[in-house]
Amino acid sequence: MSNFVRSKRIAMFFAVVIILLVVPSAWADPIAMLTMQSQPGDYIGQGQSYNLTYTGSDIVAQVIQTVAGSPAEIDFILWPTTNPFALLYFGTNQLGTPLEVGSYTDAQRAAFAAPGHAGLDVSFDHRGSNTLTGSFDITQLVIGPGNTIQAFQANFIQHSEGFAPALSGTFTYYANGIPVSEPSSLAFIGTGLLGLMAAFRKKLTARV
Repeated sequence: MSNFVRSKRIAMFFAVVIILLVVPSAWADPIAMLTMQSQPGDYIGQGQSYNLTYTGSDIVAQVIQTVAGSPAEIDFILWPTTNPFALLYFGTNQLGTPLEVGSYTDAQRAAFAAPGHAGLDVSFDHRGSNTLTGSFDITQLVIGPGNTIQAFQANFIQHSEGFAPALSGTFTYYANGIPVSEPSSLAFIGTGLLGLMAAFRKKLTARV
């Protein structure tokens, strides 16, 4: 076996090891987390607090409307396998702008939002609002190829039917599971393997 073939195979081996150690998995199941605090008198949350996690096929995340080709209204359908059914809408289509990280005030029910108003709608356990007012802050938004939602997080507050009691909460969604930060030890291993590869190539070159 020539030195070239041998070095190529060893380089490929090191590359696979680095990928397995350093790169997070891109095939994890989708996950969504919904926390809510409902004030007494709020119809949607019935005055209770919730901390729920939905996974896999329990979640549908989709873009409903676009502006200039970018998502401007999205919804998340959380099916009741183990947790109550939930439906969440966030939109800026009536503002004439795509969804972006930022704060949106003076929101109305998404399906009937008037021009100049952001759209919001959080329904829970088959309880929804005919009308609502509220606001939301998008703190994370990652859109992938084909306008697929890869990551999303928002804080929201809504008041149903014009009443004062509020439903507030945070919704988080990841299409490929919760991102895992790269541990420093793995980064060190990856750097070390790259160094070994470089040294091995230099040694082979010197022999030729």
